[in-house]
Amino acid sequence: AKNIYERTSIGYSGKVLVHAGYSHISEMGDSKYWPMGARLKEISGEDVLTIDQQNMTEKDNSLKFHPYYQFVNANFKCETPLVFVNDNNESLVDPVNVFGIDIQVYHPVTKYYKGRPEWLLNETVKTCLIPSSFDKYKGNLLQVTQLGESEDAIPIDQLIIGDESLLILPFGDFIFRIIDKNG
Repeated sequence: AKNIYERTSIGYSGKVLVHAGYSHISEMGDSKYWPMGARLKEISGEDVLTIDQQNMTEKDNSLKFHPYYQFVNANFKCETPLVFVNDNNESLVDPVNVFGIDIQVYHPVTKYYKGRPEWLLNETVKTCLIPSSFDKYKGNLLQVTQLGESEDAIPIDQLIIGDESLLILPFGDFIFRIIDKNG
């Protein structure tokens, strides 16, 4: 919080977006835990806008879903991220977090196409199955980077090679890198 404030408060006229996880954005703390959002609010003297995208999303096991998230999935057709508001156009936040965050986003449960999240698919990408010549590399990591980028570039796509592995790539030329369990 101190670093963010010091680097953006003097002579800076733009907006600052801070992406944090594990409830670090919360504007409320207690005697044992004082999260970054609460510290930033205290240091700046500003009521920072805090948006939770962590609690109302799917987990690795549906038994771990937040009860409100379960209710929304059972009663609404949630195709895109949602924010619920009351009649005064104020965001509705679950009671446990109401004093710590301003907006709570509900994300739809991920749908898959050939093992890949459908939200990756759009008109700017092309899907292609990995050729059978890669079968000898099953179980290894395949990383795809744009041709001409450095070796440590963030992959455009990556997956563990398996049966009918599907790549989702923008149009262009690429470098394929296969990494085994030993690196």
